[in-house]
Amino acid sequence: MAPPRMVAEEDWNDGSTGGTGSRGGESPTHWVNPCDATDGFIDLGAFACVEERGADTAAGRRALFGDKSLKPKLLRLRTCEAEVEALMQIRTRISKRVPDDQGKSVAVPAVLEAGESRVTESELVRRLRLHEESLAGVPEKFVTEACTRVLNKFLDCAPAPLDSPVERSVELSDMKKHYVDILTTVDTQVQERITELHDELAKLDEQVGEIEDLIALIFDKMDEEGEGSIRSGCFVTFVCEPVSAANPQSPEDGIVSSVLVSPQDAESLFMTMSQNQEKLTFEQFKDEITAGCLQVMQSNLILRRHQQKKYRDTWF
Repeated sequence: MAPPRMVAEEDWNDGSTGGTGSRGGESPTHWVNPCDATDGFIDLGAFACVEERGADTAAGRRALFGDKSLKPKLLRLRTCEAEVEALMQIRTRISKRVPDDQGKSVAVPAVLEAGESRVTESELVRRLRLHEESLAGVPEKFVTEACTRVLNKFLDCAPAPLDSPVERSVELSDMKKHYVDILTTVDTQVQERITELHDELAKLDEQVGEIEDLIALIFDKMDEEGEGSIRSGCFVTFVCEPVSAANPQSPEDGIVSSVLVSPQDAESLFMTMSQNQEKLTFEQFKDEITAGCLQVMQSNLILRRHQQKKYRDTWF
């Protein structure tokens, strides 16, 4: 394969998936994406200028082979959604146990009163989680804090801090009087947790949307023919090209060049993502792209656009 040719900056467009063509005359130049390669593999020797700086590519290697970009956030999304659903079910069960009329008592499971008339606070928490059906699946922390708050507010007990409550003795007859308060306090904590999860879900959803948009944009840049797949030559060039064209030691106008990535590392990541196939599909790219590689590509894309703007400002 012939080495990548040098072309005018205008060969890289500024947002669409197709190029704008080259223009004659002297102009700023950079490496063009060799996506027209027929064998699907790039001549790594064409990037000797990067390979000779192998000591500088350690950061790029760590970035390329780090965590996936999208999968962890999608997993966290599903986890949060499952937790919200479970907590909503808990709230439904508690609401059925708590009477509509304020001040009305509720039947306490008989097993809670079995044995001695006084129990320790930790034993009360254990019995509640074990025998109160509406609290099934409630985190122990919620029940413990609810009991502590009720004991501090209503019962004749020495106040205890919520973060590290001391062990206290509880009169079960008193506990019965304020059983509804315990349940409603747990419900309040569950609702607070649901609110926190909704906030996190909103942020995660926004982040996932931004990542998906960036993935689609970058893939379209590499897949200019619209085939729905890319070859290793396109991928390696897109990851490494700005290193060949720009001087990372002298960023201009606040544009910071991406980390140096060796073609060998980029090629290795491509083969891992494509499962050793010549072509990488969009779904594979979306599922397997790492956060570090995506950041490198985004930085390179910004740099290309900056270089293109400088060319247009200079020549038009």
